[in-house]
Amino acid sequence: MTPFKTILSTVAVCVITATTVMAGQGVRPIELTPGHGQSFDLGNKRAVSYFLDRDGVCHLTLMLTEAYTEDTVSGAATRMIVAVAPGRPARVDTSNGKSLGFDCTANAAKMTVTPLDHVAVAPRI
Repeated sequence: MTPFKTILSTVAVCVITATTVMAGQGVRPIELTPGHGQSFDLGNKRAVSYFLDRDGVCHLTLMLTEAYTEDTVSGAATRMIVAVAPGRPARVDTSNGKSLGFDCTANAAKMTVTPLDHVAVAPRI
């Protein structure tokens, strides 16, 4: 097998593995509309987000903190504001290996949020 075919087959396996992992989790994007917030869990993290339409661009506000449990009180949240243009998705990674993908639709009519897991695959040598 040529080096190119080896690399190509390794990439194909990685894509299939990542797709299978995501499909197995039943990941469904969360839809946001301008000015309406949504909260969701990311493992041991809690996220709250909303966006506003400014000149056809989604201006996203995202706050991340430790997830609340009856035994612990979470510390301060991290707040970030990101301008997400239609067709130019943004991705936010958390320290626990989870990520969020943010996509803005045309004219900033809505935004989709997709929870993602990092999938690490190493080729066999």
